Amino acid sequence: MRATLEDFEKVFDVVREQVRRALDKVPDTFDSLHTHLNGLTYQEITNLRHQERTNREEWELQVVLCSYYNFCCDIPLGSVFVTNKFINSLG
Repeated sequence: MRATLEDFEKVFDVVREQVRRALDKVPDTFDSLHTHLNGLTYQEITNLRHQERTNREEWELQVVLCSYYNFCCDIPLGSVFVTNKFINSLG
């Protein structure tokens, strides 16, 4: 089986991600670094990337919806929250 340049790039991307995530945990010994690296399999990295992408897309959707609301109502959301807070403080 022959690996293409694209295959090597994918492998290096995953290895880079494994090392970055393992070092983010600030291991105090080489053995703990080794344990963290072994725990970050290709499947684990793929799942983490998918979860991060899903979270990012949900956040971006909320930003778009808030912008759309502001555009449609021509009332900034901040003033709605301040008004509700003021009304709640009266009652």
